Amino acid sequence: MPNSQIIFANALPEDLGSAIMYIPEGSSVIECLVNSKPKKITVNMPAEKGEAIAAGMQAELDQKLADNVRPVFDFDHKGDGPASALPKKFYYQKGRGLMVECEWTGAGKKARRNKDYSYFSPTFLRDEESGEPVGLPNRGPLGALVNDPAFRQIERVAAAKADLKQPNKTKKMTELVTAGLLSKEESEKDNAMTVAAGRVAASAKSIDDLTTERDALKVKVATIEAASAKELVTAAVADGRILSKDTETQEFWTKQIVEAGDSAKAALSAITPANSGITEPVVKAGVKPVEREEVELHGSDLIAAALADESKAAE
Repeated sequence: MPNSQIIFANALPEDLGSAIMYIPEGSSVIECLVNSKPKKITVNMPAEKGEAIAAGMQAELDQKLADNVRPVFDFDHKGDGPASALPKKFYYQKGRGLMVECEWTGAGKKARRNKDYSYFSPTFLRDEESGEPVGLPNRGPLGALVNDPAFRQIERVAAAKADLKQPNKTKKMTELVTAGLLSKEESEKDNAMTVAAGRVAASAKSIDDLTTERDALKVKVATIEAASAKELVTAAVADGRILSKDTETQEFWTKQIVEAGDSAKAALSAITPANSGITEPVVKAGVKPVEREEVELHGSDLIAAALADESKAAE
């Protein structure tokens, strides 16, 4: 998918704030030189892709910020001389477009205060099919302060593409392929970072949903575990391993089972019941059992026994 490296200009804000409009939201039809040939092209900055495009541009800026050669904005796209500002962060602002925060240099502040320059002109890679910005140039300033708002070309894309396979960028692409955010074929295209950033942004909502679902499941599992622990403690009270009035011990074991799981369950099971080993009737010490003889008395035996008692009484 071919890309064009182009420049166009935006009016500078009156104050010396750090935010500059880098690419306006919506479609912009411009006339410029593309690969040394005059051409009318469309630059698209769709609102629905604003966050993804900003994330892709920021990813490339982060790589440049990590390099030894700092990324800069200059004056008049000369490619040498003093820097006018240092780009720090890309972000999308609804209704305006792609914005960039920068730190103004001494030369940049002076040029702004004296109104020596009135416009900012960005430099970026554009997808020829979609018209959307897909990255930053490998070399040279990422934009410049200018006075002529006409569109112009600064460098042929073919000259820059030979430098795309930088070691740090190749490593980054490999990581994105390994993470499943890009296919191998997609990682070799110039808009790889934008595609990856778009997929991350698109998955953000589903990640939030999964987090909510996970938290709900944790609460459900905790409730089930607490109920199960209470049942085990209740059983321990029933068979005498824990006293029914000892609520403190009951609460202790309930908490231990929830937190420690199987090890706490095994420890509770190993407790010997308070009445363990008692299988004989209770005997009171010092009391002699009464011996009784059961005698069956029938008919005449009852009469004889009565007479014998009377005789004893007469004597």
